Formats: sequence, C-alpha cells, structure tokens
Amino acid sequence: QRKFIKVIGYILKKLLSIDCALTCSFYYNQEQEWAGGLTLAKISFITIHKEQSEFDHYHLNGLLDNLEEINYKYQGDSIIVANKRMEKLFKKRNMFKNNKIKALGIMKYDHLFKRIKRKIKKQNKKIITLFSFLPHFTNLYNPEIDSTITHKENLNSFLDFSQRKKEGFSELFYNSHKVFILEALRNENCIFYIKPKLHETWWINRIYEIIKEVSGKNIDEINNLFITNQPAYDLINNSVNIIGFNSTVLLESVIQGCKPIIPLFDEAIGKHKKDVSFLKFLNHFSTAKSEIELSKLINLNLKKNNIKRADIKNISSFLNYYINFTKPCSCSRTVEFIKKISSKYK
Repeated sequence: QRKFIKVIGYILKKLLSIDCALTCSFYYNQEQEWAGGLTLAKISFITIHKEQSEFDHYHLNGLLDNLEEINYKYQGDSIIVANKRMEKLFKKRNMFKNNKIKALGIMKYDHLFKRIKRKIKKQNKKIITLFSFLPHFTNLYNPEIDSTITHKENLNSFLDFSQRKKEGFSELFYNSHKVFILEALRNENCIFYIKPKLHETWWINRIYEIIKEVSGKNIDEINNLFITNQPAYDLINNSVNIIGFNSTVLLESVIQGCKPIIPLFDEAIGKHKKDVSFLKFLNHFSTAKSEIELSKLINLNLKKNNIKRADIKNISSFLNYYINFTKPCSCSRTVEFIKKISSKYK
C-alpha cells in the first residue's frame, strides 16, 4: 500500500504542485500508510494535532503508553502540538524518533483572543448552557468491547450509560444532566441549553431518554429546555455561565471571561479522580462537589446581574500550560513551520 501511495504521490506532485499533506491527529491508523508513502514521494506529511490539549501529564502518558503497547510508530515528518508539555513528552517516545515535534498552540483560539468580550446580550430570558460530555473519554475504555470499533450499534452499546451507569463517568454524566433538567423545571423564566458532544440522532436520543426519566416529560413539553447545535462561541457569550467536564470548551470559556462550572462528584472524586482534567487550575473554575452544590451554582449564576470579563493577565499561566500562547499568533507560527518542514523536499 505504501509503495502504491508513493506512486500516487509522485503523480499528484507533478500534476498539482502539492507541497504537503495535513491531518488533525497523529494516531489515525488509516493515515499511516499515506504518511509513509507521501514522504517517500517527497511530499511532507504534517499533523496539526488539535486533540488532548486539556490533558495533563498523567493523561498524556497514559495515551502514549497505550500506543506503545501496540508498537505504534508515527510515519509522517512532523507533529504540531498545543503546548510545551506535549512537546516534551512526545520527544521522549521512540514512536516519534526522527520526527520534528513543535508546540505552536491551537489555531482556532486566535480569533478568541481577537474577539474577547464578556457582555451578555440583553435578552428577555437568561440562558445557561450544559456542554454535555461523554461518559467514556480520556483513557477510559469498556474492557468488554474493542475500543477501535466505531460502528453505530457497537458504539451505542459501548456508551450504554443510560441503562447501566457502571463504567467511566456514567454516574457523573447522568446526575449532572439530572440536576440541569430539574433546574430547568424550577426556573421556567430562564433558558436551559444542552449542547451534545456528538450531534447525532442516536446520541441525542440518549439524552431524550434521560430527560423523560428525570422529568416524566418529553423535551417538547418543557418550554425552556432545548438541545442545541449552536457554535460554542455564541453559547458561551450569550449564557450567564456554562457547565462542562474534561473538555476544551472549558478553555474557551475561561478565555471568553467565564468562570465555568465543573461537576466534581461521583466518579470524579471516586474511582476515576485521576482522570479529571484541570486539577492544577481549579481556581479558574467554579466546582460543584455534589448534586446540591451544582444546583446552587446554577441558581447563583442565574441571579447575577453583572458578568465581568476576565483579565487575560490573570489567566496567562493557565493558558500557557494548555495552549502555549495568550496572543493570536498560532496561525502565523503554524504556517511558517509548515513552510519550513515542506522546504526540505524542494
């Protein structure tokens, strides 16, 4: 396959003057032969790895350990990562031997630094948003099912949280959503948005099931509770606050001036407490250590009249730790780096 892709690479380079190939994650199995074949054809293969920026050392090492167990070896030229911690840890691994690893931040955050604002639009009703999360993430897998399976029915079984609530952060998922739904029922004059992690019908149906189980009603019978696919930027800026867990949306919220709410109970303080992200910087968040505290924080934010914008200077160490920069410079640095790596094949 690699030899065949090498031939394709030579043809593409001749016909289209291709300088490089890009991808967004270094461990996609289906791309490794493309990486190897295109580099043989003298076309640079570069990964702009946008994932796991919220991971701490423990989570990153766990991810890399899992890959080493299957003798994974990156076949491209270079990997662009989000922060210096990732760069340092990646460089220690033999799977990236002879590859250029560079921390250049995350390009999508450049526009946030340019557009920082925290002025809630005057609206008839206050809004609060729950960024729904997966019960299984970080390095947690169901041992009964191969983690590489992506077929809808098998993934549906893999994430069977609404019935079993046994694996991963399933109880935290269920109880966080339960509190949010109950508060929507109690605060009919406010809007409650749930933004699914995956905006897929079969996944949204899972959330519908929980709404029905908790409230006894279908979602269309609750006038102020909605499943939404609005952009994260708009939801953050239009909401009095957001609720999230182990997600980069929490980084975006802090940049945009929020002090997001993180539910830290059930498995998050129990069997999976090591798998919780942002533990070094919890002072930048509002943490709910029980269902009751989550309920109180939701109501506290709904009662606030003035939402203050965050000072970037006060969160600079936090942002440097996770995304390397506090200025809109990732795009320009990434472009220059791509040019530099690609130039070796000229």
